[in-house]
Amino acid sequence: MPAHTVTLSDGRSFGPADDNTLRQWAREGRVPRDAMIGADDGLAPLRADQHPLLAAVYQAPPTVPGALPAESDATGGLIPYKNKPALVGYYVSIASLIGLVVAPVGVIAGVAAIWLGVSGLRVYKSEPFRRGAAHAWIAIVLGSFVTLLSLAITAMIVLAIASNA
Repeated sequence: MPAHTVTLSDGRSFGPADDNTLRQWAREGRVPRDAMIGADDGLAPLRADQHPLLAAVYQAPPTVPGALPAESDATGGLIPYKNKPALVGYYVSIASLIGLVVAPVGVIAGVAAIWLGVSGLRVYKSEPFRRGAAHAWIAIVLGSFVTLLSLAITAMIVLAIASNA
């Protein structure tokens, strides 16, 4: 088994290494494709990506530990269309602001926005690729605000009517 020497493009070299060590170095990324691999058997040095011992390493698809890259979408991730409760809750919470004019409608819409926001947050926590945490939180916070404010307006109207009666 010949001993191999690896010469990098900047002239630095390391080795000798047996066949198994050379393959391991290539798998670890320590032998760039353009490195020259020489052997003590007297044959001319070969580029690493053309060397028969390393062909399988350089022809294999790259493996990177960690999560797979997220798929892109036309919205750039701004609209969580995969998390329906968060998205609908967000829009209901915005629409519930109109309910401040008619307080009972604001209470109903606000409670619905809170419920949808919590559901959307649960979906996000169980499947993060669906996104929508920000929309869910906006639904919860804005729905709570509108609900409390609508209840306060309703209470003031009831008190005003009761005091005039």
